[in-house]
Amino acid sequence: MARGGYRQGAGRKPGSGKGDGLASKVIRVSSEVTKADCEAIPSLKLILAHWEEECMANPDGARYHFLRQMIEEIRTLGL
Repeated sequence: MARGGYRQGAGRKPGSGKGDGLASKVIRVSSEVTKADCEAIPSLKLILAHWEEECMANPDGARYHFLRQMIEEIRTLGL
Protein backbone atom coordinates (compact mmCIF):
# COMPACT_ATOMS: atom_id res chain seq x y z
CA MET A 1 0.00 0.00 0.00
CA ALA A 2 1.25 3.48 -0.88
CA ARG A 3 2.22 5.93 1.86
CA GLY A 4 1.74 9.22 0.00
CA GLY A 5 -1.15 11.66 0.11
CA TYR A 6 -3.66 12.51 2.84
CA ARG A 7 -3.69 10.29 5.93
CA GLN A 8 -6.31 10.39 8.64
CA GLY A 9 -4.97 12.11 11.79
CA ALA A 10 -1.79 13.40 10.15
CA GLY A 11 -0.43 16.92 10.78
CA ARG A 12 -0.56 19.34 13.70
CA LYS A 13 -3.50 19.10 15.99
CA PRO A 14 -5.52 22.27 16.71
CA GLY A 15 -4.69 23.67 20.14
CA SER A 16 -1.43 21.75 20.44
CA GLY A 17 0.40 25.04 21.01
CA LYS A 18 2.75 24.44 18.10
CA GLY A 19 2.28 27.18 15.55
CA ASP A 20 -1.17 28.26 16.73
CA GLY A 21 -2.28 31.23 14.65
CA LEU A 22 0.96 31.37 12.66
CA ALA A 23 0.96 30.95 8.94
CA SER A 24 3.70 28.62 7.82
CA LYS A 25 5.25 27.66 4.53
CA VAL A 26 7.47 24.72 3.81
CA ILE A 27 10.61 25.58 1.85
CA ARG A 28 13.55 23.46 0.79
CA VAL A 29 16.93 24.60 2.02
CA SER A 30 20.25 23.13 1.00
CA SER A 31 21.76 20.80 3.59
CA GLU A 32 24.88 22.98 3.39
CA VAL A 33 23.00 25.82 5.15
CA THR A 34 23.35 25.35 8.89
CA LYS A 35 21.07 26.57 11.65
CA ALA A 36 23.81 29.02 12.68
CA ASP A 37 23.83 30.43 9.13
CA CYS A 38 20.08 31.06 9.30
CA GLU A 39 20.32 32.64 12.75
CA ALA A 40 23.07 35.00 11.51
CA ILE A 41 20.86 36.60 8.83
CA PRO A 42 19.31 39.27 11.13
CA SER A 43 22.79 40.30 12.31
CA LEU A 44 24.00 40.46 8.73
CA LYS A 45 21.07 42.73 7.83
CA LEU A 46 22.00 45.09 10.69
CA ILE A 47 25.63 45.22 9.53
CA LEU A 48 24.54 45.95 5.95
CA ALA A 49 22.24 48.73 7.13
CA HIS A 50 25.07 50.28 9.19
CA TRP A 51 27.53 50.33 6.28
CA GLU A 52 24.85 51.52 3.88
CA GLU A 53 24.33 54.52 6.17
CA GLU A 54 28.10 55.13 6.20
CA CYS A 55 28.13 55.11 2.39
CA MET A 56 25.18 57.53 2.25
CA ALA A 57 26.94 59.87 4.69
CA ASN A 58 30.00 59.92 2.40
CA PRO A 59 28.54 59.81 -1.13
CA ASP A 60 31.73 61.11 -2.77
CA GLY A 61 34.15 59.08 -0.66
CA ALA A 62 36.44 57.03 -2.88
CA ARG A 63 37.15 54.50 -0.15
CA TYR A 64 33.46 53.53 -0.11
CA HIS A 65 33.26 52.88 -3.86
CA PHE A 66 33.71 49.09 -3.73
CA LEU A 67 31.68 48.82 -0.54
CA ARG A 68 28.76 50.51 -2.33
CA GLN A 69 29.09 48.01 -5.19
CA MET A 70 29.06 45.08 -2.77
CA ILE A 71 26.02 46.39 -0.89
CA GLU A 72 24.19 46.92 -4.17
CA GLU A 73 24.91 43.34 -5.26
CA ILE A 74 23.71 41.97 -1.93
CA ARG A 75 20.53 44.06 -2.09
CA THR A 76 19.76 42.65 -5.55
CA LEU A 77 19.79 39.19 -3.92
CA GLY A 78 16.97 40.34 -1.66
CA LEU A 79 18.74 40.81 1.66
